[in-house]
Amino acid sequence: MKEWTTPPFEPTIRENRIYGRGAGDAKGQLFAGVKAVDAWSNVIGELPLNVKLVYIGDEETGCPTLAETVLQYRELLKADAVLFTDASTLDVWGPVLFLANRGVLALELVARGSDFGAHSGSYGGLIRNPGLRLIHALASLRDASGHITVDGFFDDLRQLGETERYLLSRLEVDKLKKLRTLGTNEFWGDPGYSYFETQMYRPTLNIHSLTSGYQGNGWMAQVPSTASAKIDINIVPNLNPVDIQAKIRDHLNARGFDDIDVNTLANIPYAAASSLDDPFLKTVSRVQQRVWGVEPVIYPSIGGGGDIVKAFKETLGIPHFLFVPLAQPDLNEHTPFESLDIDWYIKGIQLIAALFSELSDSCAILERPSHPD
Repeated sequence: MKEWTTPPFEPTIRENRIYGRGAGDAKGQLFAGVKAVDAWSNVIGELPLNVKLVYIGDEETGCPTLAETVLQYRELLKADAVLFTDASTLDVWGPVLFLANRGVLALELVARGSDFGAHSGSYGGLIRNPGLRLIHALASLRDASGHITVDGFFDDLRQLGETERYLLSRLEVDKLKKLRTLGTNEFWGDPGYSYFETQMYRPTLNIHSLTSGYQGNGWMAQVPSTASAKIDINIVPNLNPVDIQAKIRDHLNARGFDDIDVNTLANIPYAAASSLDDPFLKTVSRVQQRVWGVEPVIYPSIGGGGDIVKAFKETLGIPHFLFVPLAQPDLNEHTPFESLDIDWYIKGIQLIAALFSELSDSCAILERPSHPD
């Protein structure tokens, strides 16, 4: 909270941007849908098709309640197509489409020492420190070059298909500019793979929190009783999160870390949302080009996300599902610098409103008649 220039939950406009937590990821993008409906209703009148706005409040934690909610309201949520607006356009300063999202396996690893914290001056050399124990366990999962060293981790990883390689070959990024945007001076990770293949088709193993002992001001001479780390692993095609967790468990056991607890926080498989020949994709692409004046860039996958595709496309049998981000590359989501460019916000409203017209005039793009409700 202290790092924010202005209060994070009080939207502030500076230099043609809306600053605030969730300004772009994804409250601003969600509100673009509301304003598109509002603008159409005020200027033209009744909407030419049925529109259902769905807001997912727990997307950042893997959508643990979404599947149950979708099933509960399956009649109300019936639809012919889903347009999911979230995330940034990554490295493109223009319109983008995503065809899939990597899954995610989130785990908590816990090491335990004594039943309660002990004075480090008296016992620091006598009893096991769970913080060090956990660090050694974590270090066994990935080497200094960034390669994941879990036994069997890549056994089921499939080779990229022709379409995937074609789409990757069309993507471009200014790496030096991207490094500056990210506030770092080098890229690091599994060696031997291109930027975009790593971003979309290589599994990750990321430590996103590490906690042990006293966290207040100053210091405390104590051997902590527990240590915990939370890690997330992005799941790519052909990898099964349940199998990956079992391999991590086996890997730790084989190295003498059988005392480390491994708890599941989220378990979401890879999901393909759309394909290049999907008529809904072609319609959205056509409207994006009209609004932006340029063709959209098609990314074969987005970095990660909740179990949204499964909930809507598979559970409800909705045939058309597409990820369409409305926020600019330097969105800086999840940081004290998060902002949504107002011009992009307005283009998002225009895009959604234009889709209302395009879809109502092109019913043939759908594989079945619209639902009367």
